[in-house]
Amino acid sequence: MKAMSHVSSCLGLSPAGVAIALAVSTSSAAAQTPPREVPARTIPVPETVSPQMQKLIAAPLTPTWNVIPTTPEGWKAQVNAVTVATLQRCRLCGRRST
Repeated sequence: MKAMSHVSSCLGLSPAGVAIALAVSTSSAAAQTPPREVPARTIPVPETVSPQMQKLIAAPLTPTWNVIPTTPEGWKAQVNAVTVATLQRCRLCGRRST
């Protein structure tokens, strides 16, 4: 606090003005700092699920796993595509689908 009053008296600002200036300067510096990169990790398939479920969990992600549709038509198309793919996998697994 003593340092802030010294800085404020040197600059001719109130302590509140110095605090606001510091907050603005640190928030803009934080906005310019690039995000932290986190290395990819391998997560094991759980052994507590059935072999069929292990196979589904171990399957690679679809290329569009993080595509978020922006229109209702886009959502319907994505849901239909996932439904068709899921039904095909169920048939390959030997499960009946309705």
